[in-house]
Formats: sequence, C-alpha cells, structure tokens
Amino acid sequence: MALTFSPPSLADLVPPPAATVASQMPQTWFVVFHTATKRRWLHWLALGRFKHVSCFGWVDSAQRWVFFDPALERAWLRLVPDEVAAELPAHIFDIKAGYYGGDIGHYSSLGVVVRVETQIGDPFAPNVRPGRGCVRDVARLIGIKTWALRPDAFFRRCLALGGHVMNPERMPR
Repeated sequence: MALTFSPPSLADLVPPPAATVASQMPQTWFVVFHTATKRRWLHWLALGRFKHVSCFGWVDSAQRWVFFDPALERAWLRLVPDEVAAELPAHIFDIKAGYYGGDIGHYSSLGVVVRVETQIGDPFAPNVRPGRGCVRDVARLIGIKTWALRPDAFFRRCLALGGHVMNPERMPR
C-alpha cells in the first residue's frame, strides 16, 4: 500500500477553534498520586507522602480512556476502550511485560486518585514552567498551571482547584 501526501491547504495552517480542541480531550481527569516506588533513590528524592504522579481520563468524542504515565524510562500513553479499561486483568499487571487491560483498577490501587475538572480557558495559552518530571508533565497535560515540583505540592494544588479524592481510604497517614 503506497502512502500519498497532499500539500497543506490554508485551512491546515489555522489552529482549530478552542471548542474543537476541548471536545477532543477529557473534561475530567483522574490524577493518581502513587504512594510507593520500586526505586529506592526515587523514594528518598520524592519527600512526602506521594512518590509519583500519573493520570487518566475519558475522551467522549473518541469513546476511549487515555492513560498517561511519565515513567523514568519513557512516557507511557495509551488509548483504551471502556470495556478493556474497566475489566479485571487476567494476569498481574506489568506495563513492560505486556498489556492485559484493567487499567482503572490498576491505577486506583497504586495510590490516591483525585478527580480534577479540566482547566479550560485558552487551550493555546502558554503553560511553561522550568523543569521536567512526572508532576510537570501531568500538570501540563491536564492544563494546571503550578510551580509544584513534588507530588505532595501538586496534590494540594489539585485540591485547591476543586479536586475531589475518589478513594480516601488509600490516603497515607
């Protein structure tokens, strides 16, 4: 099968309207604040109750869940149909060994899940902050402007923006 490319038209150079962009992303995000990490040095570096941050959300126009995990080795991004994301995994979940489904249950078991409404505003407005890491990557993806570098500070910011803890029984002491 041969691939063909057509030259861009003037319409391709104009960004889509903000309403179109907003309909193509989750309107609600579930931010997962992981309470543990397998890497000892990262456990020490991430002072506080939470050690890592990832997120997932429902994209209505695509009828898919999007899962984002900015891990150390690479950023994992998956689009998963509802029936697969909600099912119980057939095996112990290991993203590196293979995908078995059951993402919602898996991520919910890793720590505290905070439901945060997408910060709509201008989707084309800059959201640049220095640094990289799980907190920065998740904050930029879901549209939260924050100076937080560590998961605990980001947790407080999400709650300040109206976030709601979905599984309070998982809160570390």
